[in-house]
Amino acid sequence: MIVTVTFNPAIDKTALVDTLVVGGLNRLRDVRQDAGGKGVNVSKTLLALGSNSFATGFLAGSSGRVIEDSLDHLGIENEFVWVEGNTRTNLKVLNAKMELTELNEPGPYVEMEDVQALVELIKKKADPSSYVVLSGNVSPGVKNTIYKEMIASLKESGIRVLLDADGELFKEGIQAKPYAIKPNRFELAQY
Repeated sequence: MIVTVTFNPAIDKTALVDTLVVGGLNRLRDVRQDAGGKGVNVSKTLLALGSNSFATGFLAGSSGRVIEDSLDHLGIENEFVWVEGNTRTNLKVLNAKMELTELNEPGPYVEMEDVQALVELIKKKADPSSYVVLSGNVSPGVKNTIYKEMIASLKESGIRVLLDADGELFKEGIQAKPYAIKPNRFELAQY
């Protein structure tokens, strides 16, 4: 079993413009909307490769329902911890030169009891033959040591944890010695 954890999922809206005009009117075309967030994307990639996964993390409000419905429609098994607020929406705009501009919302606030509920859900679903993928940024209210703490807790249950994070989340998380890490060149350079 592969469990993918997305602390801060998003509805990713991607659109094209000929030229992005800062401070002016931009008419978007070819607008596409997808369920996103690093862990959600891992589950979608695994599905495309013919593997199953279990997607979890935090969702909130009507945007969260859109993500849950999308995963259900794709046939990706999922169960999320629901929190107050609304799951974020990110806007990605590509100009004719394929230069990407991203506008990302912060996402809903997550309490520590919500984090504990997520850890319990993961432990209920995973067993020692499982892999848990912790990836992406975290929601407002969650401390930068959360991946480190979760890795240590899950390792105590014999679960193998893969870490895909950057910045302080990566720096703190690797101290717990996850089973594997997936930094890109930029993330390694930051570290």
